[in-house]
Parts: sequence; structure tokens; C-alpha cells
Amino acid sequence: MQPNLIRATANSSLDLLAMRGRGSPEAFLLAWVAWEGLKIRILVVALTQQGWKVQDVYDELSSSRLHTLEHYRTLFKSIFGTYPESTRGVGATWCSIEEFRDVRNRYVHGTRGAAPLRLEAGTHLITGHVLDPSWLERLALDVDGDRVNLGAPYRRLTTTRRMTLSKRALRELLSQAMVRKVTGSTSGGGQ
Repeated sequence: MQPNLIRATANSSLDLLAMRGRGSPEAFLLAWVAWEGLKIRILVVALTQQGWKVQDVYDELSSSRLHTLEHYRTLFKSIFGTYPESTRGVGATWCSIEEFRDVRNRYVHGTRGAAPLRLEAGTHLITGHVLDPSWLERLALDVDGDRVNLGAPYRRLTTTRRMTLSKRALRELLSQAMVRKVTGSTSGGGQ
């Protein structure tokens, strides 16, 4: 998802919440979609900083079917060196958002609902952090042997290197994240 669409989705979630006057599943689910968009954007920004073309990253992430929490976490760790929930400066906020995954799963899978106050709290928490992603700017990753910060996730991206990394190398990185670990894995619903 492009930044303008991520923000528009989060704002639509808040508009729907205001219109309904209480917690609504629809507003919450739109907030979650915006969260998923931001999570992918984090990967796009990081991989672009490491030397891949923006469009190649979007294309390969889209075709890689990076749909499970386990796959996302594995790829995140390969880029940033830690799992998102364990990353200093990011982990606490990440965990507070991900605590609503069970609510998301209940609605998406049609098993049961949640109290309106919980839906409203989740919608506000998620949209607040999606619309102001400054909490992610200090995420550090390795670029050519140096640790650099992710920076603003919604900024315009360009490949500033003279040589870009190949699509094949990107596919290999993504395929490594798709390999399920037999022991010690954390599985989850859809990303």
C-alpha cells in the first residue's frame, strides 16, 4: 500500500467510527487494514535503503504471499536483526497493537465479536500509530555494514545507490522468510 492509501484507510476508519458513535467492527477492521499496510511499508522502506528498487520491492512482496505473522516476523528479523515485538523503542507499541490480533481474527473468521468499547479502543490505538508513525523512525537496519535508522516510513522513496540489488537476490531473501521453522515458531492468523 502506498502511504496516501494507508493514511486514507486509517482516516476512513476514524470517520466511520465517528459516524457510528460507538465501537464498530467495520471501523476496527479498516484500522487493521491500515496497520497491515504500514507493516508492509516498513519492509519496503528498509529494503529500498538496502539497495533494491522501490517497484521491485512492492512487486516481490506482493507476489511472495507474505501473509502469515510467522513469515512477516522472520523477514523483519532478517532485515532489522530482531523480531518486531523485541525491538527496542518499537516493541512495546508493536505489542499493544498486536494484542488486538485476536479481535481481528474473530471478526475475519466469523467466530465471535468484541465489546464496542474494546473495538473503539483498538481503532483509536491503531489509527493513532498508523497516522503518526514517528515511533518507527529509529528502527535500525544494516546498510553496507553501517547501522542506519529507517526514517519516516511515509517519505518519498528513491534508490540512491548507483547499483541496485537484483530481483533474484530479493526473491531469495523473501523465500528464506517463507521457510517455516519446525521448532520454536510462532504461528498466527493472517498478517
